[in-house]
Amino acid sequence: MARDRRVDALERELGRYRKKVHDQREEIKQLREQLESVYAGSGQLQSATDALLAQTAIAYGIHVEDDDGKSLGFRLHLPLYDIAETLGRYEVTARKSFDGDGYTVGVFPREEEEAQDGVKS
Repeated sequence: MARDRRVDALERELGRYRKKVHDQREEIKQLREQLESVYAGSGQLQSATDALLAQTAIAYGIHVEDDDGKSLGFRLHLPLYDIAETLGRYEVTARKSFDGDGYTVGVFPREEEEAQDGVKS
């Protein structure tokens, strides 16, 4: 009889363990899906950033050629900057132009209180 109670207790404990393992597998599956989505988004963000930098260099950089006059592309020098400090001091907006032929980027100083916090209120 005591043995039966012990077996029952162990079976209940094993059942709880199996449920926990099942729940953890489901959570891992969901986390993997989220990770894949974040990874894809990161790649898209990198591509968008590269395209923005390329268009900026083409529009405002200097054309670079080798010694034979062959085009190497464009070069644009920007000063070093601190991301948090820059975004803390300035607010950036971007949208397609009204005429549809480009993008309009606005950079505006943040309010004094916002600039100190580095967060938009």
